[in-house]
Amino acid sequence: MLLEGYGQFLSAPETLAQLAKVVLLQFGVTFTLLPGQKPRGIKKLMLAGENYVIANDFRVESSAT
Repeated sequence: MLLEGYGQFLSAPETLAQLAKVVLLQFGVTFTLLPGQKPRGIKKLMLAGENYVIANDFRVESSAT
């Protein structure tokens, strides 16, 4: 993953950051886990094969037949 350096490695919900913390500790990586921001509301996910879009909402339009 990273051999050396500095900077932001991950920006994620705290639950995911806690999982990353476990892995980083297992490999002896030093890091700082900063407090996160409050959730900004529920997001929606649209999957299309291996592609995805995360958004506040989606609008469905029907085509005229």
